[in-house]
Amino acid sequence: MGRDSDCQPPEWLNREFIAVALKPEYSGKSPRVASMTVEDANKTQRGYTSRLYRVTAKVEVAAEAEVHAWHLIVKCSIETGIVSEVSRLQQLFPRETLMLTSLVPAVHEALRRLRAEAVAPRCLLAASSPVDVLVMEDLSAAGYGPPPAGFLDLEHCRLVLDRLAQWHAASCTLDLARPDSGADPLLRRDPFWQPPVASLLQPYHRKQFRSIGVALGNFPDCYKYSKKYKTDSEEWVDKIVHAVTRSCAQSDFKVLVHADVWNKNIMVKYRDGKPVDLRFVDFQVSHLASPARDLVFFLYGNASEQVHRRHLSDLLLEYHCALSAALRDLGLQRQADAYPLHKLLADMDSLAMLALYCVCYAPLSTATDQRGVAIMDGLGVTGDYSEALVKLYSDPTLISFWRFINPILESKGAL
Repeated sequence: MGRDSDCQPPEWLNREFIAVALKPEYSGKSPRVASMTVEDANKTQRGYTSRLYRVTAKVEVAAEAEVHAWHLIVKCSIETGIVSEVSRLQQLFPRETLMLTSLVPAVHEALRRLRAEAVAPRCLLAASSPVDVLVMEDLSAAGYGPPPAGFLDLEHCRLVLDRLAQWHAASCTLDLARPDSGADPLLRRDPFWQPPVASLLQPYHRKQFRSIGVALGNFPDCYKYSKKYKTDSEEWVDKIVHAVTRSCAQSDFKVLVHADVWNKNIMVKYRDGKPVDLRFVDFQVSHLASPARDLVFFLYGNASEQVHRRHLSDLLLEYHCALSAALRDLGLQRQADAYPLHKLLADMDSLAMLALYCVCYAPLSTATDQRGVAIMDGLGVTGDYSEALVKLYSDPTLISFWRFINPILESKGAL
C-alpha cells in the first residue's frame, strides 16, 4: 500500500477495511481492493476535531474485467487530548453519522424536487470500531476544491447563501421541529455552545479575545475597543452561551442548520475561474435552529469587509427571497408566510454575541494552512495572551475589518 511520506495511517485502514466499506455498492458481490494509496488529507492536523485521510483504491470484482477506481475520504475520531474530550461532549460522530446516513439523504430527496445539486458527500460506511469512522466520497474527484484562503468575495458569499437557502428549505420537509417527530435528541440543541464544552474551551477563547485586544491597542483609534477585548471579554463566553441557547429555544422558525459553515467546510467547483457550485462538508454540529445561526456564523467569520460594507443587506434579502421561493416550490406555503424578512433580521440581531465570536475567529477561518498552524500554536501557549497572535492579528486586512465591524457589533449590544 502506497503511503504519503508525512502520513502514518492507522493499521486498520487497509485493503480489507476499504473492501468492507465498498461492499454495499456492489449489490452483494465481494469487491477486492487490488491496490490503494493513503495520504493525510489534513497534514497540519490543526483546527480539526477529526483525522482525515484521502484514499484512492482500485477495486476488482470476480468475473468482471473492469477495474473500478474509488476516491474516498476516511474520517476518524481523535482518541486523546482536549479535542477528544470536546468530541465526546459534543457527540460529534454520533451526530454526523445520523446526518450522513439518514437526514442528509432525506434532504437530498427534497433538493432534487427543486432541481438543486446535492450539497454534501455521500456516506458509504459509518462504524464505531476500532474508532469512530466515516467513509465518504471524495468530492475533489468530482472537481470540487477549497475556496481561496482569506476573506471571501461577493461571488463566493452569494453562492454559499443560495445553497444554504435551498438546504434550509429542503430540511423543513422533514418537519423535525414537531415535538412528536421522533427527531433524535442530538438535534435539539447547539452542541458547541453547551456549558460543559464552552467551559472546556473558555481559556482558548479568552486568549483569542485578549490577543485581539492587544493588537488593537497598537492603533490609537482602536483604544476603546482594545479595552473591551482585554477586559469585558471575561464574560463573553457566558453571554454567547446564553444568546445561542435562547435563540435556539425561542425561534419561531427552525431548520436543520449546518452550524459550522466556514472556509474549510465548503468545497467549490469553478468554471473559467468563477465559483459555480459548492458542497458542504462536516455535519458534526448540525442541529435545529433559526437559519440565522448559519448566516451569522458564515458571514461574520468569512465574508470580506467589502461584502459587509456594500452588500450585506442585499445578500440577506437575496437569501430570504431564495428561502421563501424554495419553501413555496416544496409546497410549504405556510412556513414561507410565517417567516418574513424582519423576523430573519431579528433572529440575526439576537445572535450578535455569536457574531462577535465569529469576528474574533475570522483570522483562523480565513487563514492559509501555515498561518492556521501558527494561530493554533499561539492559542496553546501559557499566559493571558500570545505575542505571536498579536503579531499575526496586526495584519492590516484584519485591523481594517475590525475597525469597521466593531462599531456595528457595539450598536447591537455585543461590545
